[in-house]
Amino acid sequence: LNDTSAPVAFFGVPKAATRSFIQDATNIFGAELVMGGAHGERCSYRQDVESQRRTLTMVREPVSLVQALYYHCATGENEFLGGQSKKQLPSTFEEWVEDWAGAVDAALAANAAGRKCPANIKHRFMPCVDPVDTLTYALTCRGSRSLEYQTRRPWPPEGSRGARRETIKGGDVPTLVNPPDLCKWLDTRDAARAAARLDRQAFVGVAELYDESICVLEYATTGKLPDTCRCENRAARTRSKVAKHSAPHDVSQIGNATRHLVETRMAAFDQGVYESAKATLIEKIRVVEAKTGAHVLCVGDYSAEALRA
Repeated sequence: LNDTSAPVAFFGVPKAATRSFIQDATNIFGAELVMGGAHGERCSYRQDVESQRRTLTMVREPVSLVQALYYHCATGENEFLGGQSKKQLPSTFEEWVEDWAGAVDAALAANAAGRKCPANIKHRFMPCVDPVDTLTYALTCRGSRSLEYQTRRPWPPEGSRGARRETIKGGDVPTLVNPPDLCKWLDTRDAARAAARLDRQAFVGVAELYDESICVLEYATTGKLPDTCRCENRAARTRSKVAKHSAPHDVSQIGNATRHLVETRMAAFDQGVYESAKATLIEKIRVVEAKTGAHVLCVGDYSAEALRA
């Protein structure tokens, strides 16, 4: 990170504060070194290894991420639901989770029995996005699963091969030629591979410890810890907060039954990947605290006192 001449790229995980992260990291590294668009690049590490870029990533707690995906799809401003799907988007998060959990169970049962994937869940189960193990999916460099930017035209034939994007004549709205195969994804998920790819990033922040992540990044880059990173000066922190364009929501609103379905059906592989990233960041924060004598962790269950208890 302290190689001040190397360019900086971002690996974008959906709904993980990537746009805010890019803005704050740009303030640290300078705009002339920052590469990529406002949402980051999905498989940038392949090029980064060759070009010696410093690749930065932000991850988000999986249950919160799944909730954010639903509200993005259900209430996001100026979003396309586009394309055809077997089911309509439910009006509540709880119904949406139940439907997706049922689809996952059916897909797993088909895989276990060696049967063909049921046609009603294989492709196009619901509009907008496939929310199953989103972090693992992104980190294993699969094709985009976002269906939100499709036009409302009919889908291409089922036989179309390759998850590629095409530009429609007369416009710049892409269409996903081959939507994700739920059964195939569940059969090929690889948390170890995702974790290994995460380890190859120059820095991994955690959205739930966003301010602390930026503090560690700045210290690792400059060797200096800003005064506002100290707990006693926390109120003076100014970070980029890109406004949400969806209805207000909070992970504390999720009931136990719904949370269980998310954890066991929709984020089973993401949980371990996220916990590993969080543990690594907390260890880096402790190193910064030891070197500077500052208290950087200062919020709730993540406070220095709670973590040392």
